[in-house]
Amino acid sequence: MRKNIIALLMLAVVVSGCASGRPDWADGGNSKDFPASRYFTGFGTSSDLGAAKSRARSDLTRQFLKKAGDAAKAEVKALRRDNTGAALLVNGPRVSGIFNRRSGKIINGVKIADTWRGPKTDSYYALAVLARGQVAGNLRSEIERLDRATGTYVKRSGRGDDILRRIRAASIALDAQIARGAFYRILRKSGKKAIADQWQVATLGADLDRLLKQVRIAPQVVDDTTGSLLTSVQGALSEAGFRVNAD
Repeated sequence: MRKNIIALLMLAVVVSGCASGRPDWADGGNSKDFPASRYFTGFGTSSDLGAAKSRARSDLTRQFLKKAGDAAKAEVKALRRDNTGAALLVNGPRVSGIFNRRSGKIINGVKIADTWRGPKTDSYYALAVLARGQVAGNLRSEIERLDRATGTYVKRSGRGDDILRRIRAASIALDAQIARGAFYRILRKSGKKAIADQWQVATLGADLDRLLKQVRIAPQVVDDTTGSLLTSVQGALSEAGFRVNAD
């Protein structure tokens, strides 16, 4: 009888140990319940449970933003590799702004799938997840939104007497399609069905270039102690696509 009781106690200890064992995802490891092929995941740890959850969400967001940033760089690099003049006309800060504003929408819906408290350190661990299928759906919606915005700005760039407004509209249309191309790269890697291109970046760049060449600018500098400011301004305007009068 005594041996049976001891055996039962030992079994209870083993079961208890398994239930409170370290999860496979702790310290940023892969989770068998949320495989990378189907989920984006983020990991966080802290002495406070709320802080651990917040860090897990932030970790997932950081990883996605890095993917988006890398995709944007790859898109511009591809344009340069193809000798597309549009690459020189891309407004980098504007494209980055699109990512910063819209990426939060794309990864909306992050959930805390699991938490664990380390028995020795009393630290909390949290796992944040987001289904790739949901991200793919959000990416498709964003791509469609950018296509609609491009259409609107293309129309604005083709009409009106204010050439500067037309140039601005053409520039926004081009940048929207650069952002679209980067988001599409992420979607394509997920293996989801492609969305047909409505706009060609090379064509948008050529349209913007034609508008820029209709404007001639003659910058003037007063009290230039360096003697090089005028040259710098002329160079910057020229790189932006404007025709510059040196006289």
